[in-house]
Amino acid sequence: MLLVLPTPFRGRQDDLWFETQATNGLRRWASHFPELRVAAVLEPGDPEGTSGGASRFSRLASSGLRESVRFYPLPWAYRPWAFARHLRQVDQQLLRLIESSAHLQFAISWHIGDWASRAAVLAGRQGRRYAVHTDLVDHQVVLEQSRGSGWMRRSKAYADSIVLKRYHLGIIRRSSLGLFHGASCFEAYAGSCREPHLVHNVHTSPEDRIDAQRFDMKCLRQRDSAEPLRVIYSGRMAEAKAPLDWVRAVGHARDLGATLNARWLGDGDLYHPTQQLVKDLGLEAVVDLAGYVSDRSVVLNALRDADVMAFCHITPESPRCLLEALISGTPLVGYSGAYAQDLVSGHGGGSLVPVRDWRALGVLLYELSHQRDRLTGLARGAYESGEEFSDEAVFAHRSGLVRRFAGQ
Repeated sequence: MLLVLPTPFRGRQDDLWFETQATNGLRRWASHFPELRVAAVLEPGDPEGTSGGASRFSRLASSGLRESVRFYPLPWAYRPWAFARHLRQVDQQLLRLIESSAHLQFAISWHIGDWASRAAVLAGRQGRRYAVHTDLVDHQVVLEQSRGSGWMRRSKAYADSIVLKRYHLGIIRRSSLGLFHGASCFEAYAGSCREPHLVHNVHTSPEDRIDAQRFDMKCLRQRDSAEPLRVIYSGRMAEAKAPLDWVRAVGHARDLGATLNARWLGDGDLYHPTQQLVKDLGLEAVVDLAGYVSDRSVVLNALRDADVMAFCHITPESPRCLLEALISGTPLVGYSGAYAQDLVSGHGGGSLVPVRDWRALGVLLYELSHQRDRLTGLARGAYESGEEFSDEAVFAHRSGLVRRFAGQ
């Protein structure tokens, strides 16, 4: 299978590094296909550093994948002039890979510099069947992230949104399979795809799920009203995650009389503004901005110890952290959206409020800090929902769909 991804390589041609969680995905794909070919952009920068404050890179040479996976670094070309300069050369390389691969899957994400989208266009011209995979409604995300900006940025975002929508919908219409991560993506794109499927991008194994004994101890602690409500979020401090709304909600809950401890694991462009808001609201004793945590086991343990995963996602995306919270027996408490609604619809493992209504989220946190039976009920719903999500199950399901609908 040929897999073209937006997740970048780092390092050099003879010493490539890749995002740690994405490497787990490659390992799962490789277990279902005798040969996996992975093409992605080669990002400039320190291979041992982080990307956007959220990603840890690991050396592919020591990942155990070299025997079954072949890697094809592509030029970093997100500027129009760079894209134009590399287009002919990359087209030739992608065409060779398309023609010699039995199955095709493209994880589209942008227009200029997005080689996955370009590969889908080339495959369509060759009359090949291909799968499209995405976890964002990119044209909506661009508009949402420009809200409150100056007119020049908003104008550019509007133009980008129009181009992205037309470009991606055209690619999706010509695809033979759509793998749409989360209900938000599925709702946006399913009507334009001949074979749409709702999938979840899970990188947690069955062993990552909180064990029954630890979960029972968690519920016992939650019933003690003297215990502070433990609030957590894990992810980038970026506009799409609205960390300032998150801090305001925690502050509102505190002001209403809630006793709580809140932690945000992750950093990003909005780390310092968020840190300043914590100080301005006098929340230093309540909020812990832990910054980037590279050890995945530390993150999972923090999720298992938490009472609620509070989130303020303002764009139609499908963050993995919500799935990781559910497998940790931690209910979802945050802004409503198709993705979150779908995750809690089966067993009731969460409670949602309108998007951007941080006051309502603060009230909800206050209520859960006092209504401990309600909190425990949500936790049990989350625990039951978490049983459905494991990387083994979801990658086996997706591999079967690719073999059926996106092959020669």
